[in-house]
Amino acid sequence: MKVAMNRRSLLASLAVLPLGGSGVFAQTEEPTALVRKIFEAYRADDIPVPPWSPAVRARMRNANLGADPILDAQDVDVKQFTLREISRTADAAAVEARFVSFGRSMHSIFDFRLVDGRWVIGNYRILSGAESPTDLRRALKMSPLK
Repeated sequence: MKVAMNRRSLLASLAVLPLGGSGVFAQTEEPTALVRKIFEAYRADDIPVPPWSPAVRARMRNANLGADPILDAQDVDVKQFTLREISRTADAAAVEARFVSFGRSMHSIFDFRLVDGRWVIGNYRILSGAESPTDLRRALKMSPLK
């Protein structure tokens, strides 16, 4: 049985990892496949490198989030997850994720945009499972995703 990653190693990893996803995700991967890889990394007690959009990545470099924005936690514990694409256009997609983290049933949405031929995460919203609903762009003091 693997030991869940502790908050010190999680926060240290978040501080030094490149936030753009280069080297971890293929340029041509579809949004649902990208989200699947994020959750598979968590399940393997690893820290994923999500393919954030350039604007989100730039803001995250200077933000003090204090926790992993996807899990809304300082420790890693993902027991299970289900994914489904809920919308798709030529240059935008939304992927719904449902997962269990520390006994909390989480429900969230990854909002993707096609930028320079690759899918990137332009926003991430937790709809339920956190103390209150969260919106990453709002937390980073960014305008809403269009």
